[in-house]
Amino acid sequence: MAARLAKASHSRALSLSPLVSTWPDLYGVSATATIVSHYKRRGDYRVHVATCDSEGDVNTLCFTFVKGYRSRENEDAAVGFLALRGLYEAAGKSTGKELPPEAAAPDWIVTEMPKEPVVNEVGEEAQGVEEIPALVSFQRGGSDGASDDGGEWKVIVDGRTILAPPSSALPRGTVIVLPSAGMDVGKIYGEALAAFGVPNRS
Repeated sequence: MAARLAKASHSRALSLSPLVSTWPDLYGVSATATIVSHYKRRGDYRVHVATCDSEGDVNTLCFTFVKGYRSRENEDAAVGFLALRGLYEAAGKSTGKELPPEAAAPDWIVTEMPKEPVVNEVGEEAQGVEEIPALVSFQRGGSDGASDDGGEWKVIVDGRTILAPPSSALPRGTVIVLPSAGMDVGKIYGEALAAFGVPNRS
């Protein structure tokens, strides 16, 4: 679900960005979480964060909380922190920036339990420890313009291949070229630009 929401977020970002030149640098991010409420819950408290970049690659972070250790406010803050970490790591793939150590393993992660019992506001007693979440990447999208599941198309912006935006986000005068399987997409792109008198900058 988080991955689908991240893709929807990326699509929405495209539709809100009038400058086509910015599209390759847009990301979608999402977070789904089950955290402490006003009553006791069955099962774990966990968060799933996902990001989607312009090429359709999806990265996810999954984290399970020690149930009963934090307040609702602190779990909300942890979810936000992990969403920011996911976005930073997704952007870092293209910029070459690595995640700072203090962000990869923040000090709020429970690595050992205090000697005194810890109970949250709904009476859940904390037990266990937490694991540092690891980034999991899913490479999406095929080289022929459609994704592996056949549901996504690609466009070329300034020589960079990205996920196609929703039709409502395409600027007036957009030319869509659909090459057949096995054809050279770059060549087709150049020929399409030449047909309209536009220099190929790729």
